[in-house]
Amino acid sequence: MNKLTLIADLLILQSRNQWALAAAIAELNQWVAQRGSVEVANSVQEALAMLDESLLPLSRGVALLIEEAERDAGLMEADSGLPS
Repeated sequence: MNKLTLIADLLILQSRNQWALAAAIAELNQWVAQRGSVEVANSVQEALAMLDESLLPLSRGVALLIEEAERDAGLMEADSGLPS
């Protein structure tokens, strides 16, 4: 495993953790909103929207890292002179 693949894997894990936390926070936020703390619920909803907005750029970045790692791996195989 090269460094780019490791970084991509770690970012995927971080993203999954972020989504799990966002889901838990959304559940708690619903509970808060049902009990009348609309101002708090709106604030939390704004923060969750920010998490949503970061998903696409993060996913694109991870995809680029994976592509580069695969390209690098292909170059290393070609340089070795061994059949792949």
